[in-house]
Amino acid sequence: GVLLDKYAQGVQEVDVEFVSSEITGSDRWYAEKIRLMQNPADGHIMALLYVRDIHEQKLRELAIERAAQRDSLTGLYNRGAIQDVVEAYTKKAKRRDMAALLIIDLDNFKMANDTYGHSYGDRVLCQVARTLEEIFPKAAIGRLGGDEYIVFMEHLSSKDVLNSLMERLCDELYVLLGDVKCVYRLSASVGAAIYAVHGSSYAELYEHADEAQYQAKRTGKNSCFIYGEYNKTASTAKFVGPEWLLDEISEAIYVCDALTNEVLYVNRA
Repeated sequence: GVLLDKYAQGVQEVDVEFVSSEITGSDRWYAEKIRLMQNPADGHIMALLYVRDIHEQKLRELAIERAAQRDSLTGLYNRGAIQDVVEAYTKKAKRRDMAALLIIDLDNFKMANDTYGHSYGDRVLCQVARTLEEIFPKAAIGRLGGDEYIVFMEHLSSKDVLNSLMERLCDELYVLLGDVKCVYRLSASVGAAIYAVHGSSYAELYEHADEAQYQAKRTGKNSCFIYGEYNKTASTAKFVGPEWLLDEISEAIYVCDALTNEVLYVNRA
């Protein structure tokens, strides 16, 4: 079969790595070298096999490969890895296939992180990561850096499903982050683009999802939009308190407790 075809093509050595439990009773990685040669007596093709245990070496290689693809804080994909996932999909997908790319940006995170410190901020970022994994269990999920995340969902059945998942994400993060002791109202703004309606490449989908996320942020935060559908403000925008409006003012605004002088709010001027 395959080995004979390779020999006919001039291949005399084949290297294979595989997992087997037949030798030790538990799964282990092995490397097999196959040497192909012709028996001078009868002309038949023979194969000499050499098998060695590479389990520990392979685990180290896989750990290094995983580390190169993962965000060190949250364990999610990093920017480069998630781009590879999307580009691999777009190369094989058909135009009738439906998938979605989401950009999620946390509202007021920078102010909270600057106020309460990086340990606090790291806990929030990890909580958000776990929530994304719960809501999108079959999706590729990444952290783009800072407080920005990305989700790529294959096999999307309908736009209604996407809207429902985005609204659930906003609602759950609003509740989750509302439980965190913080004077700033943490929430999330979400934008999405659909393959191949809004683009057929990673760059196009990212650009349009990012624009939709920006529109959600401008609308009042704690909101979600699909690219181009910005006329549904009443049903999607949550308008989280007055700080979203204060953030748009160019002058610096401080809100303090009159008795303790504790700074309660600083806008993003």
